[in-house]
Amino acid sequence: MKTNSGSWFLYVVQCSDNTLYTGVTTDVSRRVHEHNTTTRGAKYTKTRRPVKLVYWIDFENRSTAQKAECRFKKLTRAQKEKAIKGRKMFPIERHNYLNEDHKEKTPTDDSRDGSA
Repeated sequence: MKTNSGSWFLYVVQCSDNTLYTGVTTDVSRRVHEHNTTTRGAKYTKTRRPVKLVYWIDFENRSTAQKAECRFKKLTRAQKEKAIKGRKMFPIERHNYLNEDHKEKTPTDDSRDGSA
């Protein structure tokens, strides 16, 4: 999944040991592939392969995606699972870093690339 509009994505993968890894990228499919099969994957995920994409959300720019990543990483495991299961990042009224133009995605969406 890559867009030409310069979107940045926050993504969450579930590792083989059931831990969650969160990152940002411009191309989710490429990044998941890197985590699973190349040396370009994160050091954390290299020993926890295979990873499975469980959540992603797009933002207009890198800065906003990284701010969202920072907030997501501060959540408890239960809060992260609730956000993933509920297909929501956070309540928008409590966290104004989400703008009106973001789009939430889950692996069950029709727009999902089948290879991830």
